[in-house]
Amino acid sequence: MKTLATLVVMILVVGQSASAQAPTPGVFGTALELLPPGEPGELSIVVVGPYGEIGVPIIVRNNTEETVYDLEILATIRDANGTLIAAEESAPRPSVLEPGAIAIDRLPFWTDLPGPPPVGSTYAFEAYTTTEAAYLALAGVEHPVRTIPLEVNSAERSNSQIIGRAVNTSERPLTTGPTITVMCFTNAGEATEYYGASMEPPIQPIAVGVEFPFSTSTEEPIEAVCDRFLVLVYTIG
Repeated sequence: MKTLATLVVMILVVGQSASAQAPTPGVFGTALELLPPGEPGELSIVVVGPYGEIGVPIIVRNNTEETVYDLEILATIRDANGTLIAAEESAPRPSVLEPGAIAIDRLPFWTDLPGPPPVGSTYAFEAYTTTEAAYLALAGVEHPVRTIPLEVNSAERSNSQIIGRAVNTSERPLTTGPTITVMCFTNAGEATEYYGASMEPPIQPIAVGVEFPFSTSTEEPIEAVCDRFLVLVYTIG
């Protein structure tokens, strides 16, 4: 069961933009200065890419003073007449957002919309949390899950991959691989594609302070425009 978060309900028209903001922990890349700041005190959808093969890429920024748990995004598309033509729900990465942190997601809409929406369509986004998370917050009980951003030391485009190195900056060894997500952008700041990445080769456990390499999959080469990119690396504690 879910409950609509009271933090924000935002409606964005494709093409909306804003000025950039300082980077957040666990985020690295050549597109950092392209990220809009979002609205102060709100949970904001700060990036909405065009409809493509992956659907619609988005970035969420938590500009509140509270950690947001079990975050989910319900997105709808309406045509110029206001008719609902597609709906999709998804949990961004990560779904636990500390204040100032960002999450990356893609909303495919494949079931309802096999191709791009008509010109003049608008997207609406609603931020949800689970009922359990809302009850814990009201009761003042600490949620058992938290996101721990990991420091990225380097990342670069190498032919059809993004490769880089990150370090375990958490307070404990990592017994499972961290989550690594890459989003590509044009030089103009338009989000174009979303990729997962993994450690190469797998290293487990990763001791505190140990650096590890990562790359996007050779089985899913980067074919979209990727003039700039962001890498988001974190683990769950």
